[in-house]
Amino acid sequence: MALLMKKKLFTIFISFFLLSDIYAKIHLEKENEGIHCFIETFPNVLFLQEPKKKEHFKGLVLKSNCPERDLNTFWHIAWKVDGKISSHHLNRLIREEGHKVRFELRPNNIKIFHLDKIVLQRIIRRKDFKVKKIGSFGSIRAIGLRDFSDLKFECHACHTTGLKNLNINYIAPESDYQKNIWVTLKLSQLKKVAVASSDIHPFSEINLQDVVEIMPVDLEVNNFYIQSVSDLKYFKVNKYVARNTPLKHSDLIPKILVGVGKSTHAIVVSGRLKLKMKAIAKENGKYGEFIALYNPDSKKQIRGRVIDFNKVQVDI
Repeated sequence: MALLMKKKLFTIFISFFLLSDIYAKIHLEKENEGIHCFIETFPNVLFLQEPKKKEHFKGLVLKSNCPERDLNTFWHIAWKVDGKISSHHLNRLIREEGHKVRFELRPNNIKIFHLDKIVLQRIIRRKDFKVKKIGSFGSIRAIGLRDFSDLKFECHACHTTGLKNLNINYIAPESDYQKNIWVTLKLSQLKKVAVASSDIHPFSEINLQDVVEIMPVDLEVNNFYIQSVSDLKYFKVNKYVARNTPLKHSDLIPKILVGVGKSTHAIVVSGRLKLKMKAIAKENGKYGEFIALYNPDSKKQIRGRVIDFNKVQVDI
């Protein structure tokens, strides 16, 4: 009985193994079934810009039996890749995009690089910078390379924002001669600014919990935006501010922190010496404004700067 049981288990195991092998072969045949053309290109490809609508990159194609339409499909799919791509990976991406064409890559694995990421990672080396625009002085939008180490970059003042000229020096794989390409870059810097984390309605009080997020945002003119939330309690918004919107100085109106005729805390500062006293406000005061105060002890009028709710600093 035990021997019969062992024979049955052995038969089941062999059957499962054979079925798995057959399934794998069928799956592989299905994978290759749609491959109807091949593309031989360089092992490394650097994209300078996104391919145009009907870009074929014939200079990067060493050999191919694919029609131009399919070459166009290939390069637009390849553009979306960052890193290594194989024939299997490529065809899976093509299926996801709804295309029926299937490719065989030669070599089977190629590496895709993008100039904007290379500039940030290897030239500028700053996470708060962003490449907003790339333009080339010629028609070259991608470079084929045998080895990525064949690339050399030169960029003057690329540690600052604005328009820059980048020189790309590389060894042309088809001739082994050195070539140069000039590229224009527009660099911007991500600045941390106050962003509304919920909707804020006009003339309402700014609850600091609504604006707690200080987020890195790509802004053309950073001086227009609030970069600290510490002073927002002294202001109201003058218009509707939608959630996830960076707050501008023009969105705010100051509150009246010191009321006319009210008893006010005055801090008299002379060097390192500070003296607290009571004074009567002669006018309304907003944050940072200078207002007139009446000192009831000395019977004299003084001027001070509003620094907080019902608080004024008098510098002597």
